[in-house]
Amino acid sequence: MHNFIKMLPVIVSGNTCKFKPLMKKTCNILRKKLSTLSFGGVCSLIMVFAILNTGSSAQAQTWSVHATTVAGGNSAGPAAAQLNDPNGLWVDGAGNIYVSDLNNSRIEKWATGATSGIMVAGSSTFGTTASMLELPANIYMDASNNLYIADNGNNRVQKWASGATSGTTIAGSATGINGQTLSLMNGPNDVSLDSAGNIYVCDGGNGRIVKWAPGATSGVLAAGGSTSGVTLSHLAGPTGLFIKGNTMYIADFNNNRVLSWVFGDTAGVLVAGGNGAGSAANQLNGPDGVVVDSTGNIYISDAFNNRVQMWSPGATSGVTIAGGYGMGASDSQLNLPNYIRLDANMNLYVCDGSNNRVQKFASNNSSNTGVKNLSSVINDLQLYPNPSNGRFTVNVGGTANENVTIIITNMLGEKVKTFMTTTNSDTQVEMNEARGIYSVTAVTNTGGQSAKVVVW
Repeated sequence: MHNFIKMLPVIVSGNTCKFKPLMKKTCNILRKKLSTLSFGGVCSLIMVFAILNTGSSAQAQTWSVHATTVAGGNSAGPAAAQLNDPNGLWVDGAGNIYVSDLNNSRIEKWATGATSGIMVAGSSTFGTTASMLELPANIYMDASNNLYIADNGNNRVQKWASGATSGTTIAGSATGINGQTLSLMNGPNDVSLDSAGNIYVCDGGNGRIVKWAPGATSGVLAAGGSTSGVTLSHLAGPTGLFIKGNTMYIADFNNNRVLSWVFGDTAGVLVAGGNGAGSAANQLNGPDGVVVDSTGNIYISDAFNNRVQMWSPGATSGVTIAGGYGMGASDSQLNLPNYIRLDANMNLYVCDGSNNRVQKFASNNSSNTGVKNLSSVINDLQLYPNPSNGRFTVNVGGTANENVTIIITNMLGEKVKTFMTTTNSDTQVEMNEARGIYSVTAVTNTGGQSAKVVVW
């Protein structure tokens, strides 16, 4: 039966059951086999069969609720173990973290597991010389380990070779002059490169993205207009930029939205937010940084909501994957997060600006075919009865007693319920959600484990 019946998606709405069989014969057999049941019962059995006997259904990627501090976290300051409003980062293939330490006007390299950083760009004070930076914002690293630094206070982009003691101005004014012409910029916030080595600068104060060819003395307009605005052909205080193929993804900060913008187009396409400033799932409030994964999911540091949101391609709302528990300094909270990165293993790194630290939210890599144990503490996750009417018991078996965060998401990856419990204890759950299939994930500091529950 496992190879015979595969039905996706399955949708239950009121008394109507809709399903899309891969084979018409499958549908007819199911109707005959289940003809003695109520129509609602048919729906529920189809739901159970589709989710419990099919190994191909997609499950949303999840991350640990509790983060690990991988840089800073020792209050604001200039010491090697401190950061002062980190405002950009990069993670290289070896796991080294490069942090743009805004108020210390330097770039710090933190090796995996390090308790302090090493200054790799800038100096002990700010300035306009080639060896100095002023309020550096986000950074980019190429395959040769050259750093590209949005030197915000100096209105320029600096290219800093690995091991160098000074940088070279490759966009903007070497002496820090700001302006609106295409040879100048006004508070660059982010920088990225395309496959041809062209440099794209998020020119925040001028409300535009400017493309600089290698060796050019001025740029060309790539996105936005001559003035800031709210239409899809304008930007307002853009802060974040990510390039995927021939498309730019722009965190349009003051418009509380993210736009995708194909090279050469005169307007962008709304892909996240755009519903006014707010904290609802379809809103953003100060989107600062943006990255896009290989499948097109968009990750946004939602600064004033103290959370990181993930928007799937074509989605009309986002899902909180980090933070979202109010402003704070605990390992599950953020305080004005700005820029973010994903590493090759889908671990999420967040510049937690006002907490003066960089947080790593480990990927749980949830299994698509049931339960996968990624925790050294959790050894079992039981949900019963399953299926249920929305009332069921969660029991997280463990090798030690530890606090556990339970996250329940629907099949769209949207979080519908979150609560705390402990290992080796029963917790009663009551869900007032629509009938359907839900993922239940138990998360500790050492990892997580997921299972599915059917509500009918």
